Amino acid sequence: MPPPRKSSVTAAASSLAHGWTPTPGARVWVELKDEPLDHSLRRFRVATLTTIGLELEVEYDDGSSELCAEDDVFPCNDHEHEEAPADHCALEYLSEAAVLHSTRTRLKDDEIYTYVGPVLLAINPQKVLKRLYAERAMKAARAAPTVLSGPTRRAHPFTEAELAVRELRDTGRSAAFVVSGESGAGKTETNRQLLRYLSWRAADGVAAHDDLAQRVVGCLPALEAFGNATTMMNPNSSRFGRFLELHYERGEGLPALARAEVRTFLLEKTRVTRIGPGERGYHIFYQLLAAGVGASLGLPDASPDGYAFLQSQRPPRGRRDDAADHA
Repeated sequence: MPPPRKSSVTAAASSLAHGWTPTPGARVWVELKDEPLDHSLRRFRVATLTTIGLELEVEYDDGSSELCAEDDVFPCNDHEHEEAPADHCALEYLSEAAVLHSTRTRLKDDEIYTYVGPVLLAINPQKVLKRLYAERAMKAARAAPTVLSGPTRRAHPFTEAELAVRELRDTGRSAAFVVSGESGAGKTETNRQLLRYLSWRAADGVAAHDDLAQRVVGCLPALEAFGNATTMMNPNSSRFGRFLELHYERGEGLPALARAEVRTFLLEKTRVTRIGPGERGYHIFYQLLAAGVGASLGLPDASPDGYAFLQSQRPPRGRRDDAADHA
């Protein structure tokens, strides 16, 4: 066994700051100080606590050991909590290490949504998960118990949308959804599914939506065509802000959708004429050319290579089916 590597930080270890008293044999997370950061996320490794003193000595599963400061060691949750619950608050010990592990475990099972108390966390899976948004999932959210809270609720945008519908129906109280995150985090898709569910519920769960609900959902591809582009981080990045209001008429039963209003702001205008390496301009230009309708709009060249304002110093990764998107 290699000798323990001395940590530069020492501290008394009678009790860790996160409310856990260390005991020999306990399974713990140890922060890896020497590992490079990946997108600013801290990295952790599972170990067994062996000795408690001025510092904590841990042994890794490969037999190596290390002396660690108490601030670098976090308790693992009991086995019964290692099933990655739908709400991180159900974890016995809530630390950054536990949250990252639970989120990663759920992502491997294609469960990309997780609650942290009242906040719904989304992870972009970088692939299509049709079952998550199928009509069966909408019907399940509609049929969920009256109390859509606590550890039994399913982590999903449909759950949040259903809460808003019931609150409006029962009390007349308005609701607001704030969808935020870095580029590529999944804001566009989450917004789309929230709107899709609200429109579906306004039509009382009928697949053939009424005319207004259908138009509300139908406006999204046009907004994305003129306001989304491929970036280094995201092939469908929204380069503008969007504020959508849905107005309902109260009556007996479920409120009916009466009016919708979409406001856009902060469009990245410079992208129209200047594109960064490995990126593209707005989808609409490529869609028009791929669909063969560019000539009727004064764009005689059918290839993006024929237009200086669509040129990038380095082609983007991956490809989009622009013709299909235009259709």
